[in-house]
Amino acid sequence: MPMLFLIAGLMLADPQAAPLATAGGEGAPPPVTSPSLAAAAPELAALPGVVLVGYPVDGRSPRAIRDSINDRRPRLPQGEAFDARTDWRYQTQWKGGAGGCDPATAEVDMTVIVTLPELTTRDALDRREREQWDRYYKALIGHEHNHVRIALAAAEQMRTYMRAAPDCASMQAVQRQIGASIQPANDAYDESTRHGRSEGATYP
Repeated sequence: MPMLFLIAGLMLADPQAAPLATAGGEGAPPPVTSPSLAAAAPELAALPGVVLVGYPVDGRSPRAIRDSINDRRPRLPQGEAFDARTDWRYQTQWKGGAGGCDPATAEVDMTVIVTLPELTTRDALDRREREQWDRYYKALIGHEHNHVRIALAAAEQMRTYMRAAPDCASMQAVQRQIGASIQPANDAYDESTRHGRSEGATYP
C-alpha cells in the first residue's frame, strides 16, 4: 500500500531580535546543506537561508526502502513520523528610534531547514525501481519546496509590513500576526494536496 508522511513545522518564531539558535543546541555550528541533496535539489538549495539535511536510508527493493524510511524518518515529540519535513525560524531586529524603535529599519532573517531521506543504495536498484524512486523523490522535493516558498513569502511580507508600520506597537503586532499565519498556511497546503499525494509524492 502506498505510504507518504510529510509535515511542515514551526521551530520557533522570535517576537524580537534574538540570537538565532542552531540545530544541536546553544553554540553548536549551524547545519550545512548535504552535497548530495544540493545536487538533487539545486533550485531549493540555492534559496537564501535554506539548508537541506538528510537522513540515510537503504534497501534493495521498494519494500525494503520503505521499511528503512519508516524506521529512520523524523519523529515529532508526540510520536508522529514523516518522510520529510520543513522547519523554519525567523529573527527580527530593528534600530532604535522614537518610541524605542524605527520601523523603517526592520529586518527579518528566515532560516528554513528541509529534512529529506537520502537513498544510499539507489545504484543497486534496477532501472524500473530507480525510475520509481526518482519520480517519488522529485515530487517529495517539489512538495517541500512549496512549504519553503510559503515560509519565505511570509518573511518578505513581514519585512514589508513591519517597515510600513507607524510605530513600535503596530510593527510588533504585524510581526506577530504574520508569524502566526505561517503554520496555518502550510497546514492548508498539506490539506489541499493530501500531504503531497496529489502531487505524486507516494512511495512505493
